[in-house]
Amino acid sequence: MRPQLIKAVLIDDELHCTASLAIHLQELNYNVTVVKSFNKANDALDFLQQQPEIDLVFLDIEMPGLSGFDILEQLNNISFDVIFVTAYNQYAINAFKYSAFDYLLKPVEDIELSQCIGRWKEKKKNGIEKPQLAFLKELLYQQQNRPAKLALPTTEGLAFVTIDHITRCQSDSNYTHFHLADGENLMICKTLKDVESALTPYGFIRIHQSHLVNPKYIQKLVKNDGGYLVMNDSSQLRISKSKKEAVLNAFNMIG
Repeated sequence: MRPQLIKAVLIDDELHCTASLAIHLQELNYNVTVVKSFNKANDALDFLQQQPEIDLVFLDIEMPGLSGFDILEQLNNISFDVIFVTAYNQYAINAFKYSAFDYLLKPVEDIELSQCIGRWKEKKKNGIEKPQLAFLKELLYQQQNRPAKLALPTTEGLAFVTIDHITRCQSDSNYTHFHLADGENLMICKTLKDVESALTPYGFIRIHQSHLVNPKYIQKLVKNDGGYLVMNDSSQLRISKSKKEAVLNAFNMIG
């Protein structure tokens, strides 16, 4: 007897997030089929209001227009279970431990996704209660409105930089150059490997031995000439052969 098909919907305003998550779910072979993927919260809300037969919704929290919380609050009846996919740091998402929701941290790792679905199959929660949703929203409110910052050790002291304003990081031997959205360039005495460990939880992607990029500032992925990215500041960054497959999988619906 074949295991029951698990019908899932993916909602995230970033295209590469829904694309890569769909790939992970397919590779896990957990009998999960992605019914729909949405990168616009309003479209997702319209779909879910039709009360489709859905088992799981993988939902981003912070999206333009409507947040993940807003979507859930506007639904009269929630018959599906929710797994939040979030870039919040570990301190903030401790709030989830006091709720019946489950969560995945970006970037999503195969083993964590596997364990998460395994827990869901064992527990099979029964929908969401509005008071519970309000409680979780209140717990995360402060973190949601406080931009995450990184302390960069410079020759003059510490420079506190909002992580969302970092466009890319470039290796220079034992130093790393931070390129910021306002055009500023800061250099610190840390290797790119050290920087990568700090920024990977925020969705940054290593595309080359010398480059770590923030996907929010990618303008184009060009597959010709070995593959390279065009950033919002018009810089062109080569994708190394060893990173090419991973990058293309994450952005397989772009370009």
